[in-house]
Amino acid sequence: MRISSRQLTDASQQSMMKSSVETSGWQQRISSGQRYEKASQNSAASGRSVELATRQSRIEYFKGNQTAVENSMSEIDSQITGVRNALATMTEIGVQARNGTMGASGLSALSQRADQTVELIKSLSGASNAAGLPMFADEGITLEIEPGFKLPINMTRTAVFGEGEKGNEAVLAACDSLAATLAKGETPTLEQMTALSTAADTVMSAQVKSGLVLGQIDSSRAVMVANTDAVSSERSALLDTDVLEASTQLASSQTQLEAARNIFTRLSQTGLFNKL
Repeated sequence: MRISSRQLTDASQQSMMKSSVETSGWQQRISSGQRYEKASQNSAASGRSVELATRQSRIEYFKGNQTAVENSMSEIDSQITGVRNALATMTEIGVQARNGTMGASGLSALSQRADQTVELIKSLSGASNAAGLPMFADEGITLEIEPGFKLPINMTRTAVFGEGEKGNEAVLAACDSLAATLAKGETPTLEQMTALSTAADTVMSAQVKSGLVLGQIDSSRAVMVANTDAVSSERSALLDTDVLEASTQLASSQTQLEAARNIFTRLSQTGLFNKL
C-alpha cells in the first residue's frame, strides 16, 4: 500500500495538534491548580465535590454559631464579674457596719456606698449585649454548635440572681435589705449577712457555668477545625492538580510536540513533498 506525502503531512499535522492541545491542557491545570476544567470530565468527582461543599457549608454554619455563643458568653462572663465585685463591696460594707465601732456618721457613709452599689448591681442585671438583647433573659436560648449538640447563648435571670420576681430576685433582695437597714442607721443582722453570702454563691455558680460553656466552645472548635481539614484534604485529592503528575505529563506532551514538529519540518523539505 502506497503512502503519499500528503498522508504523512496530515498525520504529522494531526500529531502536532494533538500534542499541542495536551501541552496546553497540562499547562492550564498547573497554572489553575484544577484537575478538571468541566464537571463532565469526571462526574463522580464532581458529585462528591458537591457533597463536600454542602458539608463545608454546614461546618461554617456551626462555626458561626460557635462564635456567636463565645462572644455572647464572654460578655455575660464579664458582666457577672461586675456583679460579683459589687457583691464583694456589699459584703465589705456589711462587715464594716457590724464591727461595732461605726458611729451614726460612719453608718450614714456606708449607707450611701451601699445605695450606689445596689444601683450598680441593678444596672448590671438589666444590661443588653452587643446585639441589643438582654444578657440575663427570662428564658434561655441555645444554638447548635455541632450536629445535635447545643449550647446556651444567654443566661436566665434566675440562674444568675436566684429565685424571685423580676428585679427582686434573691440576690437583689439581699442587697436591698442590707441597704435599707443601713439607711435606718441600724447594724445589719447575721441573717442579712448570710443572705448576702448565699447571693454571692449563686452568682459564683452562674459564672462557673459561663466558664464551662466557653470551655466547651474551645473543644467544639477543635472538632470543627479537624472536620474542615478532612473536607479540604478530600476535596484537594479529588479536584486539585497533582503537580508532580502534571509536570511529568507536560514534559511528555512537550516532547511529543517537538518530535511532531521535527517530522513535519523534514517532510516539508523533501522533494516528494514539493512535488505535491
